[in-house]
Amino acid sequence: PRRENCTVCHAYGGGGQGVKHGDIDTALLNPYATDDVHMGRDGFLWLGTQDGLVRFDGIRFVAVSGLNEPAFAPESSIRAAVQAPDGVLWVVPTRSDIVQRRDGRFTRMEGWLADTWRSMGLRYLFIDSRGRLWATNTGGIGYVGGDGKLVSLAPPSLYIGVNRRMIAEDSQGRIFFTGPDGVYRVDGERVTRVAAVASPRGLCADREGNLWIGVDGRGLFRFRDGVLTPVPLPADMPTCCESSVRMRR
Repeated sequence: PRRENCTVCHAYGGGGQGVKHGDIDTALLNPYATDDVHMGRDGFLWLGTQDGLVRFDGIRFVAVSGLNEPAFAPESSIRAAVQAPDGVLWVVPTRSDIVQRRDGRFTRMEGWLADTWRSMGLRYLFIDSRGRLWATNTGGIGYVGGDGKLVSLAPPSLYIGVNRRMIAEDSQGRIFFTGPDGVYRVDGERVTRVAAVASPRGLCADREGNLWIGVDGRGLFRFRDGVLTPVPLPADMPTCCESSVRMRR
């Protein structure tokens, strides 16, 4: 039997999608690449995909989308997900409002994003060492204040491109993020561009104070004391898309 044959019966068991089998629906017919992976504080692995959010408990996968969760209707493509220290899971759909999962229930945060943030949406979420939630997209940066609202330090631009937006925190607790034209640092309530480089994608800070930047089409760079230095890579390593840089702890 093929996947299509099995899904016809099992996905609609009990009279509807995911009724009899909560971890099976027609999203499994044409699965897309995973956009984001996050390990929650409760041990669940959350996968953000173009067909919705997927939870893995170590035994089975449970798909959550507009087909079985109204908070994700009508658009289920997920850009990012992260769990805050208070246990709330923040989920970023591609074109609709932010979704929160609190005490096991999903809620769409209608009107939470305003102005340009609402037009462009969020692209990446980050929890810093103090437990503060940060969000970014196309040169914009903001954090969630004590009242639960987004405090915008710089609005996102209307730039549409393929560069991946990232946030990193260095050993001094400073926040850095990527924009279409370089790497920026948060200084109090202001942002400052510290490295002018086109299309940065990966971003990571190490214990020695270096900031490592993956640049689309140009490879890996190290930024330290205001100086951007290219890092030689093996000749057989492609430099087309350094979209992720991570430091093993």
